[in-house]
Amino acid sequence: MSLGKLRRAIKTKRPGLRDTEIKFHQDNARPHTPHMSLNKIASYGWTLMRHPAYSPDLVPSDLYLFDRLKIFLRGKQFILDEILISEVKCWPKNKDAAFYQTAFVA
Repeated sequence: MSLGKLRRAIKTKRPGLRDTEIKFHQDNARPHTPHMSLNKIASYGWTLMRHPAYSPDLVPSDLYLFDRLKIFLRGKQFILDEILISEVKCWPKNKDAAFYQTAFVA
């Protein structure tokens, strides 16, 4: 998706973000760092969040949990951001010990 399409989609689908600072996170892959892209992000007033090529903060258990959360949310539509936030906060509370043992056992 082009940055222009992304910007239009944010304005259309998330009008409540109009007066909110947009933080754009992208990886450091060569196609994502040309000056044109960086200049376009700056022209939109978005804050570019950089990260190291390898982030020790993201461990295999995170990948397990985020993947399961993504599956849980797939296909659902939320009228309000608050409903989405509530669902995401409640999701881990409804998991039993076996679920977490699978995530944290090597």
